[in-house]
Amino acid sequence: MGARICTFDCLYCEAGATEALTTARKPYVPADRLLAELAVWKAAGHAAPEAVTLGGLGEPCLNTECEAILRGAKALFPAVPAAVLTNSSLLPDPDVREALFAADIVLPSMDTLVEAEFSRLNRPHPDMRLAAIRQGLLDFRAGYAGRMFLEILLVAGVNDTEENLALLRDFCRELAPDRVDVTTMSRPGAYPGVRAVSPAVRARFRRRSTPCPVPPSTPAMAPPPF
Repeated sequence: MGARICTFDCLYCEAGATEALTTARKPYVPADRLLAELAVWKAAGHAAPEAVTLGGLGEPCLNTECEAILRGAKALFPAVPAAVLTNSSLLPDPDVREALFAADIVLPSMDTLVEAEFSRLNRPHPDMRLAAIRQGLLDFRAGYAGRMFLEILLVAGVNDTEENLALLRDFCRELAPDRVDVTTMSRPGAYPGVRAVSPAVRARFRRRSTPCPVPPSTPAMAPPPF
């Protein structure tokens, strides 16, 4: 298993605690290596996946070869959407936004717009600024032609406040994503004592923070098994 390299060290992360908290963008997983593995998987005769999704143990946008991976995956599977799961932290960077334009679907996170909750829940790298991340998401949305599914993950007693709900409601209306998924923990997080919110709390956030219709349940887009 590779190192968990991320810009955040979120309390709820199901991949475990971050081992390298960084903002340094590098070719952590070379595109040639990953695409070769994907080609072998395709050659084995598997049915085409529903999506090829970049996720993994950390923040995929830290990989400077993200765009090459997306374009290579689309070349291998022209009829399959290429998607990216991201915590949104690097979207203030124009190079990252440009790389993500190659994705058919981007699934960014924004769990809270309250500074104290952001620090406690997402445990960001010291260089991360919540206001810049918020603006980066808006800037990306303005130039992106693909589909955007925004994710809000709620943790009991942390970001389930009325203050956060009011801020997220206004932000979602401004961002206008194609879909908003309000989720909570379904498996143990990286740190003890982190709990899921109640169905009632989740329903309230879904009802009041989403500017567009949201289906009763939305399946997660998991990374491919390679």
